[in-house]
Amino acid sequence: MHAPLDNGGRGSLRGTRLLVGYGVVTVFLAVAASVSIKIGSDRDHPPAIAGLYSATPTACFDSSFELTQSGQFVDLDGTGPVEGKLRLRDGRLKGEVTCRDGGSTDVDLALDQGGDNTVFSGTVLDQSVTLAFTAALPEAGKAPAKKRSAEETFGRLMLAIAAVILAARLAGAVLATVGQPRVMGEIIAGILLGPTLLGAVAPDVKDYLFPADIIPLLSAAASIGLAFYLFLVGMELDPTAIRQRATQAAFISNTSVAFPMALGLLVAVPTYELLAPDADYLPFALFMGVAMSITAFPVLARILVERRMLRRPVGALAMAGAAIDDVTAWGLLALATAVAGAGSGVDALVVVGLAGAFTAAMIVGGRPILRRLSTAYDELGYVPPLWVAGIFVSILLAAYTAQEIGIAPIFGAFIVGLIMPRHAGLTEDMSRRLEDFVVTVLLPLFFVVTGLKVHVGSLDRWQLWVLALILFVVAVVGKWVGAMLAARYGGFSWRDSSALGALMNTRGLTELIVLNIGLDLGLISTALFTMLVLMAIVTTFMAGPALRLLDPRGELSEPPEEAFRRAVGERETAEAAPERSILVAPQDDRNIDALLALAEPLARSQPPRELVVVRLLRPVALSTGLVTEDRQLRQTVEELDQRRELLLGRGVQTRVAAFTSADQGADLLRLASEPTIDLILMNGRRPLLGEGVPGGEVGVVLA
Repeated sequence: MHAPLDNGGRGSLRGTRLLVGYGVVTVFLAVAASVSIKIGSDRDHPPAIAGLYSATPTACFDSSFELTQSGQFVDLDGTGPVEGKLRLRDGRLKGEVTCRDGGSTDVDLALDQGGDNTVFSGTVLDQSVTLAFTAALPEAGKAPAKKRSAEETFGRLMLAIAAVILAARLAGAVLATVGQPRVMGEIIAGILLGPTLLGAVAPDVKDYLFPADIIPLLSAAASIGLAFYLFLVGMELDPTAIRQRATQAAFISNTSVAFPMALGLLVAVPTYELLAPDADYLPFALFMGVAMSITAFPVLARILVERRMLRRPVGALAMAGAAIDDVTAWGLLALATAVAGAGSGVDALVVVGLAGAFTAAMIVGGRPILRRLSTAYDELGYVPPLWVAGIFVSILLAAYTAQEIGIAPIFGAFIVGLIMPRHAGLTEDMSRRLEDFVVTVLLPLFFVVTGLKVHVGSLDRWQLWVLALILFVVAVVGKWVGAMLAARYGGFSWRDSSALGALMNTRGLTELIVLNIGLDLGLISTALFTMLVLMAIVTTFMAGPALRLLDPRGELSEPPEEAFRRAVGERETAEAAPERSILVAPQDDRNIDALLALAEPLARSQPPRELVVVRLLRPVALSTGLVTEDRQLRQTVEELDQRRELLLGRGVQTRVAAFTSADQGADLLRLASEPTIDLILMNGRRPLLGEGVPGGEVGVVLA
């Protein structure tokens, strides 16, 4: 058995020890914030110069071209070979430009004016040149000159949605085969459908699938999906699990937020000068801190379920800590958006106060109203349609209210999920109504909208890749090391502490939501957005391999034998079971009775044998889905119990069990290797071509 805690002689995490820990964390965060604000407030972000320009015709320049900008880094694009990689520092635009004749020359132009009257002047190839701003760059999503009919627009929207769903499903299935969460495959699919791959390889196909006038429609649908998704996330947070481990979970969670946030505030100082858009330092730094401190609760939950870690101390604590992290993250995001949208410090305080009042009103006033849902559900056995409509309207109105206050709209939807009554049947009913459509249809739209904003090609200088690496290291050190040190301080072994840090370092979808809000608010540039998206993806991919490296023997996971014994522990009969057993492992519900019909006469033979019926369920292919998974397990157990009672009535000793398994073949092989098992009965099918050994779980067991 796995020891629940390795205190290492340190004692429990309470009293003075807990206060000292919080004191150290608070001081570290306060010092980092003070240093960041003091130094950063004196720094200036690069002036905004992106746009279309006219130029004095020279031997090098055309008469017109465009400048695109990511902080100090500027790209010049003209007709033909004219292009350049420039850098804007200290009021001068310097770099190398490829001229019309294919040759290259150095450029050093002075910024004379800014804003809509931006003018650069200088000498190029011994000729005087002046660059004058003429117009802003075209905005993404601008409608085409020829307006589509409503029917044509609808058709193109349906085509775009179909392409997104297909790509998301395929990529999710591929990533699942290598042990990664399906949602990460869907995120990758969204990015590959954007400029990063499809736009680079087949730009005409990308423009046809996602024309400029369809992107705003996709974005609107994605925003609706995010609101309902955050409602599901809030509804699946279990306060009971948090209360059971409140002290340790809160300390580890708070440390794993404060430590990376402090590092994010510090790294914001040089990043602000290099890559910040036209934004004030304080909201930029606060956003960088929030971006570094995120843990993706839904993705982490899927990892813990698939690895059967929830019944181990590390997994249970990671789940509780991530739940607290999630609530903290949305609160910090609300603060960051309030500061970004406010015109002054007083305005920011007003927005924060209104956000607090809104949250309190939802808890005090909204929760008692929603609590009546439990009574209605108990009386009717389902949620009345009028109540369902009322909940949906509440989600939308809460999102609207949050937006009007000046914070992220999804915060309102998340709060509605948090105050939903924790009634198993009610939660299942609401999840069943929403999960499939929201997670399968609407959420992938958010991934492709994100992917259309990711421009890996914009990281076209070595300095940008170095900065991307620095941000990645800061994110990993802050989150992983912060959680690891907090867990070690709380009494865990170094191995368990490091595993907990690897889990808390999972950012996934939650990080993408935060980054999109930062980009929409103008707090980060496209290049910085791309860097942070890559950081979010890589840190999430790291979790699985890191756990396998730290725990190669799977001691942090519940082995299938133990899961089986736990599942059947409450169903033991008073009669002594036969010494030998037959393992019946149906791969689907259709073949259970056929397998039992074969197994029953074998069990009656001499010597008699016990039937052990095990149904392994694959994890739900949803980024939330915990409620759905619990419902499926209960339904499966109820069906197996009915068959068990029939067999017991006919004198056949039977035990049944059902549990989740991400690798059914390997788990069945371990169960079949038990010394009391004489025979395993399971269904399968031969390959479509040839006469080879059946594939899938049957092939694993036979091999």
